[in-house]
Amino acid sequence: MSRRACLVAGLASLVLLTAGCAGAHYAHTRAGTLSGALIVEWRRPDHFVFRPDAASPLLFVRSDGTKIQPELMFTDGGSIPRPFWALRNYSPWGYGPAFIVHDWLFHMQNCSWPATTSTRSRTRPPSCPKS
Repeated sequence: MSRRACLVAGLASLVLLTAGCAGAHYAHTRAGTLSGALIVEWRRPDHFVFRPDAASPLLFVRSDGTKIQPELMFTDGGSIPRPFWALRNYSPWGYGPAFIVHDWLFHMQNCSWPATTSTRSRTRPPSCPKS
């Protein structure tokens, strides 16, 4: 067996052996709750604006009670590989509320937005500096 074939076989074995750990972790993860409305405005392909609904804002509450309420921001939806689009709810917006919460947490961390940043009075989402 060639060196490359051994490396591929070893890597594949490692992936298969560790894949079972994900199920064990997930089994012990307590679910949070999503509520509220999802309003997304199309700007161009793969470029959208999430606009919070004043009457029913999107809200995710973690199992420990921590609340995450996304505000006005740019988003690209979900990165679901095209072959999975044929499956129920695996479209780029099948899990839309979760994608928005994910993008909000990403922006908060990677764009250095303070947790108290309020975009409610803005008409345009804040931009994230290019790195």
